[in-house]
Amino acid sequence: MAKAAKENVIRNDRRLVLFLVWLLVVAVSWRPGPVLAENQPRPPVLPSEQATQAKIDELQLRLKSFSEAETAQVAQALNVTMEQLRERTEILQETQAYYNQQLQAHHKRASLLKDQETLKEMIATGEALKLEAEPPYSLDLYDDYNARYADSKRNLATTQLAVAVAEKGLRDAAEHLTAAAAQTRILRAAEGKGKDQREKSQNQWLFQQGEREEGLATAALAYQELLLPNALLEAELAATNTDLARQISERIRGSLHFDPKDLDKQLALIDESRVELQEKVDGIRRDLRRSGLEVLDSQRKLEQAVGESLLAAGKGALAVAEQWRQTYRAKLEQNEDIMQQLALRTQLWKQRYDLIKGVIKRGDLAKLREEAIKQRDSLRQRVALEQERQTSLQLQIGKMEDRLQQEKLNWGDKTDLSLQRLALMELLGSTIDFQTALNKTGQMNLQFLEELDRVLQTFSLGEKVKVAFATVKGWWGTELFVVGNEALTVRKVLIALAILTFGILMSGFFSTQLQKRLLAHLWISTSAAAITSKLIHYAVVLVVIIVAMRLVNLPLTAFTFMGGAIALGVGFGAQKLINNFISGFILMAEQPVKVGDLIMLDDNPGWIEEIGARSTRVRTFANTTILVPNSYFLENNIVNWTHNDNVVRGQVVVGVAYGSPTRLVKEALLRTAAEHGEVLANPEPYVWFGDFAENTLVFELYFWVTVTEHVVVQAVASDLRFMIDQQFREDNIAIAFPQRDLHFDRENPLKVEISRPGK
Repeated sequence: MAKAAKENVIRNDRRLVLFLVWLLVVAVSWRPGPVLAENQPRPPVLPSEQATQAKIDELQLRLKSFSEAETAQVAQALNVTMEQLRERTEILQETQAYYNQQLQAHHKRASLLKDQETLKEMIATGEALKLEAEPPYSLDLYDDYNARYADSKRNLATTQLAVAVAEKGLRDAAEHLTAAAAQTRILRAAEGKGKDQREKSQNQWLFQQGEREEGLATAALAYQELLLPNALLEAELAATNTDLARQISERIRGSLHFDPKDLDKQLALIDESRVELQEKVDGIRRDLRRSGLEVLDSQRKLEQAVGESLLAAGKGALAVAEQWRQTYRAKLEQNEDIMQQLALRTQLWKQRYDLIKGVIKRGDLAKLREEAIKQRDSLRQRVALEQERQTSLQLQIGKMEDRLQQEKLNWGDKTDLSLQRLALMELLGSTIDFQTALNKTGQMNLQFLEELDRVLQTFSLGEKVKVAFATVKGWWGTELFVVGNEALTVRKVLIALAILTFGILMSGFFSTQLQKRLLAHLWISTSAAAITSKLIHYAVVLVVIIVAMRLVNLPLTAFTFMGGAIALGVGFGAQKLINNFISGFILMAEQPVKVGDLIMLDDNPGWIEEIGARSTRVRTFANTTILVPNSYFLENNIVNWTHNDNVVRGQVVVGVAYGSPTRLVKEALLRTAAEHGEVLANPEPYVWFGDFAENTLVFELYFWVTVTEHVVVQAVASDLRFMIDQQFREDNIAIAFPQRDLHFDRENPLKVEISRPGK
């Protein structure tokens, strides 16, 4: 045992020594990776253009040797596959491409720095803001520089996006290099190790490949580090150019001059474009008619074709003819739309000159702005639609080009596909032209909108109020829909709703006051007053609805379209609602229950407070409110204690002991009832000797009270029980209680035994 333990200790000591030696070797051979930790910024030392060119030359020599070494003998000698040899070459080619990009980035940075210096000099000398034309400036010149300003803003947005992309690319490249360096360190630890020479060679190859991957990641990171400063510099130049374009545009804007000759010139150019476009449209119409005839001819030939070859040729010819007809039809629609845009451009030019001249009424500017905004949104939607169509056409053309690359196609199929592709290419060109026209019209509309906003910003507070009022007035007359010859506008709807709301509120107030007056001055019941109030309320509401519709000149036929929807609603979802509504009128007419009645509702006594259009409100003795659907009173048995009058009979049952004077008991009960102030003398109370019960003589006292909200039978019965108990005590009458008598048989005595527990 001791010997074995000693051997284990020696073995563990050897393992510890080997582990320490391995740590020492790793520490000596470890080299830091090219990327620092995230919390330590990378030194901003970028490779020079000469160093980059030297690296490219070095890689070119290595690539040449690697390409020449891609043979089976070399692969066998290195114990690798041909695929691994080719992968080695591809990694070096990609690395060389990154260094070439670095070289281009150096050239671009030099060009950008030169442009920056030139721009600074132009700003310092004032050349950057110099205009060849002298003020006052024409609107045509203003549009030219305004378009440059718009291009500058778009270029600025693009460069800012490029900066964000470059920053993300730099982060991704740093992370990739960190991972590649970590993988290289792992492979370095396994270099030259293995069970046999083949495994050692493979591990050495993997380590070399890892170093090449790390070199590729290093080149990619260096390129991203050159790309980001270039993007920042380009964004800075774009911002400066945008600001200069803005200043020039504002300066021209401040010195604009209205010249009718300029307007005539622009309108003449539009007329020339209209004439040229009309000739183009006429030619497309002729092509469309010709393509239609070709389609008919191809269909006739296809119907007469016999044999697979002729059928295939006929189908191909028909597909070509159909494609050209679709192309001409789409081109015709696009060019006719451009004709309409020319009319819009003419209107925009006239409105802009009128705005500059100041002949447009200031009250009409808000309406013009609203129309311009609608036109802007419409043009943007159409541009987006044409972009989608353009993408779809490009995809179709790409698919046809892929099919044309197939070797199995015969000459006829390739010819048909080429003709279809040609038709799609022509349609794509027409779509691009149409999109360009839309953009041009949209740009003119935006310029007019910007000028409107500038003018509106100069308005005083009073003028702004007038503009807001004009805008609201415009909304006031907006048509919602038309029924017959009558238009339902926002104005009519709002007025009708106001009259309807006021009328309903006033009808509710009027009906409530009427009910109070009827109860106070006329000898009618509460229920009759409530019925009268409800009927008048509904009648007033109906009159208000009719008056509201007539005041706004709204025809009753405007709501006829709702008849079907109402019928469906009644059929599927409103049966109970209509049932309860009609039941409410039946309750008011027949009066099986009425306001003020005392009823029993599921063993809960309560007073009816109100009979509404849908439900009846019942207040219980516990001062809680129960809302009962009106149909419930017609479909169930309801105990109505006060249906005819408010006189209700009550009952008190009391039991006295056997041997009590029964006549004295009766007199005591009647005397007690007579002493209670709420018990009626007529009908007079009476007492019944109910029964000879098992333990008591049962007497029943019957009495009548007039039930009101403050006087109920249960309360009177409770008072009588207190009084009866006191009266019986004074008359020495015993109230019975349950008792049992035990009798023992003397001839057969009970047998009694005494025993101990457990025995």
